[in-house]
Amino acid sequence: MEIHLSPNGRDDFDGTTPGNAWASLDRLNQWLAERPSGGHRILFQNGATFPGSLYAPGGDPNNPVLFDSNGPPGSTFGITPPAGQGAFSAGGAGGWHLRGLRA
Repeated sequence: MEIHLSPNGRDDFDGTTPGNAWASLDRLNQWLAERPSGGHRILFQNGATFPGSLYAPGGDPNNPVLFDSNGPPGSTFGITPPAGQGAFSAGGAGGWHLRGLRA
């Protein structure tokens, strides 16, 4: 499944297209916690910065979750974590790929 995030999105949208993107990492983290299986593509708006922290549950290394920008190769997205917290944390031993994160 493909999920989109944009600062201009709304968490009550379904997140499945750029026009129906979610706005927050909290909504994404909730969704990921409910769907620990792999193979999802999580696409962040190119160049955007999201407040909060991203948590990737452990998954299937043979079918990983991909976190990436929705722009061309080499594009980035940012995460601004709360004071004293990291931008990204993961459970388990793999099952995810992270590209383009500015933290």
